[in-house]
This record gives sequence, structure tokens and C-alpha cells, in this order.
Amino acid sequence: MKTALLQSSVGVGGRSKVLAASIRVLNSHSHSIDLHTLSNSTEIEKFLNYYGLVDIDITGITHSGSIVPGTIYQQPVLNIAARSSIAEYDLVFNSNNCIRFLPNTPKYIHYVHFPTSRNPRIDPKYDRLPYRIASVPLILMSTLTATKLNGHVLANSKFTLEHTQEAYDSLDAQVLYPPALESVRLREFSGEGIVSVGSFNQNKRQLLQLQMAKHFPDTEFRIIGSIASEPYYASCRKYVAENELDNVTLLPDVSDQRLRDELQRSRIFLHTMKNERFGIAPVEGINHGCVPVVHNSGGQSEVVPDSDFRFDNPSECKAILADVLSGKSPSKKTMRTHLKQFTESNFRSGLSKYI
Repeated sequence: MKTALLQSSVGVGGRSKVLAASIRVLNSHSHSIDLHTLSNSTEIEKFLNYYGLVDIDITGITHSGSIVPGTIYQQPVLNIAARSSIAEYDLVFNSNNCIRFLPNTPKYIHYVHFPTSRNPRIDPKYDRLPYRIASVPLILMSTLTATKLNGHVLANSKFTLEHTQEAYDSLDAQVLYPPALESVRLREFSGEGIVSVGSFNQNKRQLLQLQMAKHFPDTEFRIIGSIASEPYYASCRKYVAENELDNVTLLPDVSDQRLRDELQRSRIFLHTMKNERFGIAPVEGINHGCVPVVHNSGGQSEVVPDSDFRFDNPSECKAILADVLSGKSPSKKTMRTHLKQFTESNFRSGLSKYI
């Protein structure tokens, strides 16, 4: 079987982690695998090396379009750019969040992290006028173009599934949770302090975490993440300095080992993003023994089924943090069973059925 992969950019992150696990499954069914992306050869090589895929014969094919601003436009641009090329494949694994502008010839497995056209509906940045204006072409494009499918549609959460069905006219899609964990290793909830993991940008809302740190001056906060927005990271540093938050450590771009160490020694994993589509980082935090405290929206209700550890506003967040710091935690047995659906083995067996 000749297989193509579609993803607008590859590197280190949630979408790329899913793609890497998918490649391992697809490799046992394919005599050739080509990766179609807007990323350059250096970025493709970094992706393959990071996820240990160098022993698999994959050809990276870079299409023009990386200069197009915004992921929501790069995704349909890749589909258009790769359209003629992918018509010759037997199977296309589409991890590009856009199902439009694709040829009908191959069979498809569409793994949707969140449908491109629905982002303006749930992302708070589109409340601002410049972003609303920038999203108009996408909305028009989504309204005026049809979707024809020849394969299966999988969503990374029930939250994403609902939006996928609305975006593509009630598709017969299914949920297949991403491979967040190699295996379930949770033994007990222990440790000290609060950790968070997420790129520094407004959507992740690290400033709310810093407000919590101000309210709990005797608790250490370790805020980890790549710097996606330099101005936002600067505003976080400014807040720490102006409020003399000696209990806060900002940790941009840490190593994998440092990340694991911080998760292992922390009591709480704090996740403040609204409408997180799924959220691999909180799952990893729980597996390392952190009690999750997450916003009550998006896919987080699926990651953290116990509503006692989900908040809707800052005051609820403070109350839950206080309870957990005083010893409250979810059932370890229940959570261990819950985590099994987020493992690589569960993902691989689920994906294999569709292949």
C-alpha cells in the first residue's frame, strides 16, 4: 500500500506526537510512506529524529505555502498544494484538520485535532476585531465549498467530535483519543507545589496562573512552556517582577528530562486554557502523580471526569487549589483505569481497525 501523510507543519508537539504514533501503525501496512507538509527538510528531520522514526523509510515532501500567515490558512493551502500529488496514493492519513480540497481517488483516514473552520467560534482571540476580519475568508471558504469523503473521520475528543460533525454536515465520525501516554504509571498523588505546561501565549492564560501564585505565596509555582509569543512571555515576567513573586519560576524551553522531573515532584498540575481541544499535557501530569486542576471546558471534562477538580472562574480555581494543597485528590484506582484510554496501545489498536 502506498501511503501519504498530510500535516501543515511537523515538529515537537501534540499533533506531531499523534502523527508519529500513526506512522508506526501505518508502516506495517505500507510499502512506502510520503510526508506532505509545508515544513522544510530541517524541520522534517527534527521531527523524525525526536520521535525515533529514522529507522522507517519516509520521504518528506515540502510544498510551498509556509509564508501564509496563520495555521487556519496554512492547512487548506497544503491540501490545495498537495492535491494533484496525493491523488495517486492508496491511503492518505490526513492530520491536517481540513477535509476540503482533496481528490476523491484515495481512501482517507482523517484524524481531526479540531476542524479548521471552527476555530473562530471558540478561540477568544477572534473576539478582537483584527482577528475577526482575518477569519472572514476562512468562513466564506468553509461555507461555499463542499466536503466529499472516501474513508473514515476520527476526532481526538468528544468535544472535537461535536464541532467536526457541525463543520462537515453531521459526519459519521468517531472518537479515538490521542496516544498521550506510553503506559499508565500512576501509583499515588504526591509531591509539592504546582506545575503547568503549555506554550507561553494568551490562550494558555499563564497570567491567571500567576494570579493564583500571588494568592498562594507559600506554594511554589513552576510554569513550563515554549515561548510562542515573546510579548506575552514578557508580560508574564513583568507581572512576576512587579508583584515580587518569589514563589514563581518561569521555565521556557526545558529539556524532556527536566519536564519529567518537574512533573514527578509536583503536587498539582494546573491547566488554565479555555476550550482545550483535548490536552495531552494534563494527561501526562496526572500519570506522573499530579492532581489535575483544569478549566471546565473543551475536552478537559473528558481528561478530568471528576468535576471537583474543574473550575469555571478564578474564585473556584482558588478554592480547588486550596482543597488539593490540603490533601484532597481523586480516586487513584478510578484514575488509573481512566488513563488507559489515552495510551499508545489503545490508539494503535483503534487506528489499526480503520486501516
